[in-house]
Amino acid sequence: MIQEENRAMVIGDQQNFAIEEVNREFLPIGGESDNLMGWMKLLAEAPFYKSMGGLPAMAAIVLTGRELGVGPMASLNGGFWNIQGHITMSSEQMRAKFRQAGHSLILVTLTEEACTLKGVRKDNKDTCEMTFTMEDAKRAGLMGKNNWKTDPKSMLMASCSRKLIRFLAPELLAGTGMDEVEIACIEEDTTPKEPKKLDPIVGKFISDYNLMDLDSPASKFIDAICVNLTQDRDITLKQCAHDRERFDKGFKDFMAGTAKKEVETKPV
Repeated sequence: MIQEENRAMVIGDQQNFAIEEVNREFLPIGGESDNLMGWMKLLAEAPFYKSMGGLPAMAAIVLTGRELGVGPMASLNGGFWNIQGHITMSSEQMRAKFRQAGHSLILVTLTEEACTLKGVRKDNKDTCEMTFTMEDAKRAGLMGKNNWKTDPKSMLMASCSRKLIRFLAPELLAGTGMDEVEIACIEEDTTPKEPKKLDPIVGKFISDYNLMDLDSPASKFIDAICVNLTQDRDITLKQCAHDRERFDKGFKDFMAGTAKKEVETKPV
C-alpha cells in the first residue's frame, strides 16, 4: 500500500496501467516529467492556455504551483497568472492557502469604497487588520482599468487580501504574492515605447567627429568631459553638439596635451 504522503499516479491506457510514485522534489523527473509535459502540450493548443504565453508560461505556472502544493489544473485555471514572465498567485488562491494553513481570515467591511479584512495566525495568534480603499486604488493608478470600474468590491477584496496575506503569512507565497501596484509597474515597464528621436544637431556632431567609435580621439575627449563633470554621456554629447566652438577649442587643447605626453614618454 502506498502511503498518503507519497501518493501515486496512474498512467497508461485502459488496457495497461502502471503505478508510479510521484516525485516529491520541486522538479518532476523521469516518467512524471514526460507525462506532465505531454498533458501541457495538449492543453497548449487551446486558445485559453495559448493566451497565457504558450507552453513555456504554462510550464512556469505548473512548476510554481507544484512547489507550493497546488495541482496543475488548479494552477492553470486561475490559481496563478503569468504577468510579463512573472508568475503571480491570484488573490483567490492566496485566501485558499491562508485558510488551508489554519489561519483565520475575517471580512470586517466591504463596500464599493473600501474593504477591511482581519487575519489571525493559527500558530502564534499574530493579528493584522488591513484596509484598502478606492483612494488607495486612485493613488496607485488602478482606476483606469475596466475591472475596477465594473466590479469595485471584488477588486478591493483582492487588493486587501494580497496586502494582508503578504504581511501575515509570506511563507505561503514564495515570491508569487505581487499586488496590483507591482503588477501595474511591471506592465508599464514592459510596454513597448517609441524610441527617442535623435536631435539632428547631435546626430551630425556624432557623425562629424566619428563618435560612434569609442576609441576615437574625440570619443576619448568626450569621456574625459563626462568624468570631469560627473555626468551622463548623452548629456555631454548634447551640450558639446550645441556649442561646437567651445568643443573644438577644448578638443584642440586635449589633442595637444595628448601629443605632449606621448613625446615626454617616448623612449630616447
